[in-house]
Amino acid sequence: MRIDLNLPPETWDHVLDHLWDDHRALAACGLTCRAWVPTTRLHLFRVVRLRDPLGYALFDDLISTSTYIASCVRSLTITKADLRLTWLDHELPRILRRLNRVECLTTDHWNALDGISAGVLQALPTLCAPLTTLSLRNTVFPQNSLLPQVICACSNLTTLRFSGTEWLYVHRPPQPFSDDIASVVPAKDVEIKELTLDQCSSSITAWLLCGPLILNIKKLIFSWRGWLETARDMQDMLSTVGPRLDHLEISIPLKQGASATSRWRNLSLLDLSQTTCLRSLRLHGINVDGRLPHLRHEYDPVVSALATLSSERLERVQIDVQLLRPGDLARLDWAKIDAHLARLALDRPQLVVVIRVAGSTPPFASTQEVVHGVVSCLPVLCAGGTMLGVVCNGTRLPEVTGSRLHGAHLAKNVQHWFPRHVNHT
Repeated sequence: MRIDLNLPPETWDHVLDHLWDDHRALAACGLTCRAWVPTTRLHLFRVVRLRDPLGYALFDDLISTSTYIASCVRSLTITKADLRLTWLDHELPRILRRLNRVECLTTDHWNALDGISAGVLQALPTLCAPLTTLSLRNTVFPQNSLLPQVICACSNLTTLRFSGTEWLYVHRPPQPFSDDIASVVPAKDVEIKELTLDQCSSSITAWLLCGPLILNIKKLIFSWRGWLETARDMQDMLSTVGPRLDHLEISIPLKQGASATSRWRNLSLLDLSQTTCLRSLRLHGINVDGRLPHLRHEYDPVVSALATLSSERLERVQIDVQLLRPGDLARLDWAKIDAHLARLALDRPQLVVVIRVAGSTPPFASTQEVVHGVVSCLPVLCAGGTMLGVVCNGTRLPEVTGSRLHGAHLAKNVQHWFPRHVNHT
């Protein structure tokens, strides 16, 4: 049976756009009507993930015969199971020669210790030119200039993410970088606006700070493991980009106990007073285990971070806490946290504070127990009428739909807002 619906193509495209993440439905639509193929193909191949060398080879063959698919790819992720050396490590960027519209490239477990083939190295500026986002995960680079070459080849780069990235080059400040590294520069000015540094070598941070890239960072994500070297890296980065930062996210994945105390002490070296234009701060990865000895409050990383925060543009502070049991909430120094948050809210009526509490042992607690516990820990803040949101993960009650505030979409599982009389919509 033929059904003739005289609808304009734009209407069909709008309907198909709502299926962007349903690959089965998109495939069925593509087989149903030839006119729908371009739209369904664009959504099906917009994000491509190649999970092993075989997947890489098969997709390379596919786009060599079906060139129309290559023009649909905007985000490409190339992964391996581990860092064992394979042929893919020498040829990894080569696939970009046909994918000239890829804007986001992510590599996972790329072992570049043996370098890349001469042909790929020579073609890097052409292969990487369209990229605006580069993410290097669990990747290791040799001590030569290959890492700077890869980054500088991305002449349109704006977002740079390092996660578990190791560069074997050892930089010893204040000594300059070697000539072969210092000579690597992009073909034109490259301005980085978003940067993630998660467990990467200090030499990478040093090269970013004194290298050829323009660091106009608006969003900085930093994973701090408590070691003195990492604390210094973060402080050096904040000293350079702090006055221009809009959003700062610090991960502090540490547990309490004697072994953690010496590492948490290093956080006192950090100074957020330089983030004079900061609009949002998020502290997360804070694990609290009540079975371990109390952490000395002068080393509480949350207190240390909030103590020097003074941006007049601050709109949002979020603190994520992972608890083993509900009673562990009291282990943090809430009196000082409350005092610092109340100080920040005093002259900032626009400030929103969000406390996210997650339990690791289900069933953790009821939503009411968590909300009451958080509110009782922040009496001064609540008394001042500051907007306080409580997000609960792992509670015995279902999640509650959240709200929109100041144009930012808050988490879907926001449980309660305080004060209640404020209209959050």
